[in-house]
Amino acid sequence: MRKGVSPIIATVLLIAITVSIAFLIFSFGNKFITQLSPAPDCSEVIYKAGIYETIKGYILEIDNAGNIDIEGFNFIISDESKGEKNLEKINIKVKAGQSISQLIDIKNNIQNRELSIVPITNNIKGEAMACDFRTAKKINLINEIEIPLV
Repeated sequence: MRKGVSPIIATVLLIAITVSIAFLIFSFGNKFITQLSPAPDCSEVIYKAGIYETIKGYILEIDNAGNIDIEGFNFIISDESKGEKNLEKINIKVKAGQSISQLIDIKNNIQNRELSIVPITNNIKGEAMACDFRTAKKINLINEIEIPLV
């Protein structure tokens, strides 16, 4: 009498081991593949920004002084007293050399918060990607005061 593993069980075990190894290779390799997308060159992005509170809402003013188009911004709202950071994407396209003012919709409270923006530009493949968060510029919220005409 021969004792051993039946051919069906052996086949199922081999398939399970192969699928497990393939999954492990894919999950480790996927991290590296996503990193292959080149980051945008943000060294040439030169801009000034300001945010103003009006009766209608918040207005973001951008002056793109560089020679690279800006596809949008990541708006970072920080409240260090609570240890919170919120990120909102602002879709505002500013061509090179253009200045623009646009009413923006912000879902989070920005009163008495630290505000920063990070530009989103196209990488070499033409994909819109945010610049590194170390390039974030702090901006101050300015309340517009209506001055009555005399």
